[in-house]
Amino acid sequence: NGVSYDKDIFVDDGIGEFPNNSQVLIGVINGSNNIFKSSARFDVKNVSVFVNGIKQNIIADYQISNNNTITFTFSPNIGETLIINY
Repeated sequence: NGVSYDKDIFVDDGIGEFPNNSQVLIGVINGSNNIFKSSARFDVKNVSVFVNGIKQNIIADYQISNNNTITFTFSPNIGETLIINY
Protein backbone atom coordinates (compact mmCIF):
# COMPACT_ATOMS: atom_id res chain seq x y z
CA ASN A 1 0.00 0.00 0.00
CA GLY A 2 2.53 2.56 -1.10
CA VAL A 3 5.61 2.05 1.03
CA SER A 4 7.61 -0.85 2.37
CA TYR A 5 10.09 -0.33 5.17
CA ASP A 6 12.70 -2.47 6.85
CA LYS A 7 15.74 -1.43 8.86
CA ASP A 8 17.93 -0.80 5.80
CA ILE A 9 15.64 0.00 2.84
CA PHE A 10 12.68 2.34 2.39
CA VAL A 11 10.75 1.91 -0.85
CA ASP A 12 8.03 4.26 -2.08
CA ASP A 13 6.00 3.05 -5.07
CA GLY A 14 4.88 6.60 -5.85
CA ILE A 15 1.49 6.54 -4.13
CA GLY A 16 2.79 8.97 -1.52
CA GLU A 17 1.81 7.23 1.71
CA PHE A 18 4.33 6.84 4.53
CA PRO A 19 4.34 4.60 7.61
CA ASN A 20 3.48 6.18 10.95
CA ASN A 21 6.23 8.48 12.19
CA SER A 22 7.85 8.82 8.76
CA GLN A 23 8.06 11.93 6.66
CA VAL A 24 9.95 13.68 3.92
CA LEU A 25 12.61 15.94 5.43
CA ILE A 26 12.01 19.67 4.99
CA GLY A 27 14.64 21.77 3.21
CA VAL A 28 15.97 22.86 -0.17
CA ILE A 29 17.45 19.98 -2.18
CA ASN A 30 19.82 21.77 -4.54
CA GLY A 31 23.24 20.13 -4.35
CA SER A 32 24.61 22.70 -1.90
CA ASN A 33 22.25 22.66 1.13
CA ASN A 34 22.95 19.92 3.69
CA ILE A 35 20.63 20.95 6.57
CA PHE A 36 17.09 19.56 6.75
CA LYS A 37 14.37 19.52 9.39
CA SER A 38 11.58 17.28 10.59
CA SER A 39 8.21 18.87 11.33
CA ALA A 40 8.24 17.05 14.68
CA ARG A 41 10.84 16.45 17.37
CA PHE A 42 12.09 12.87 17.59
CA ASP A 43 14.04 10.59 19.91
CA VAL A 44 17.60 10.56 18.53
CA LYS A 45 18.02 6.93 19.64
CA ASN A 46 15.11 5.76 17.47
CA VAL A 47 15.65 7.52 14.16
CA SER A 48 16.50 6.23 10.68
CA VAL A 49 17.35 8.50 7.77
CA PHE A 50 17.07 7.40 4.13
CA VAL A 51 18.33 8.98 0.91
CA ASN A 52 16.69 7.51 -2.19
CA GLY A 53 15.58 4.55 -0.07
CA ILE A 54 19.06 3.74 1.27
CA LYS A 55 19.57 3.95 5.03
CA GLN A 56 22.22 6.47 6.02
CA ASN A 57 24.69 6.01 8.87
CA ILE A 58 24.78 8.45 11.74
CA ILE A 59 28.16 10.21 12.04
CA ALA A 60 29.42 9.02 8.63
CA ASP A 61 26.42 10.40 6.68
CA TYR A 62 24.56 12.76 9.03
CA GLN A 63 24.36 14.29 12.47
CA ILE A 64 21.32 15.24 14.56
CA SER A 65 20.77 18.46 16.47
CA ASN A 66 17.85 19.94 18.42
CA ASN A 67 15.87 16.67 18.09
CA ASN A 68 14.49 17.87 14.74
CA THR A 69 17.45 18.81 12.50
CA ILE A 70 19.52 16.54 10.25
CA THR A 71 22.84 17.82 8.91
CA PHE A 72 24.24 15.61 6.18
CA THR A 73 27.98 15.25 5.56
CA PHE A 74 27.11 15.79 1.88
CA SER A 75 24.62 17.93 -0.01
CA PRO A 76 21.75 15.95 -1.57
CA ASN A 77 21.24 16.63 -5.26
CA ILE A 78 18.09 17.81 -7.01
CA GLY A 79 15.70 14.89 -7.43
CA GLU A 80 16.88 12.92 -4.40
CA THR A 81 14.32 11.84 -1.80
CA LEU A 82 15.04 12.33 1.91
CA ILE A 83 12.94 10.38 4.42
CA ILE A 84 13.12 10.23 8.18
CA ASN A 85 11.56 7.45 10.23
CA TYR A 86 11.25 8.03 13.99
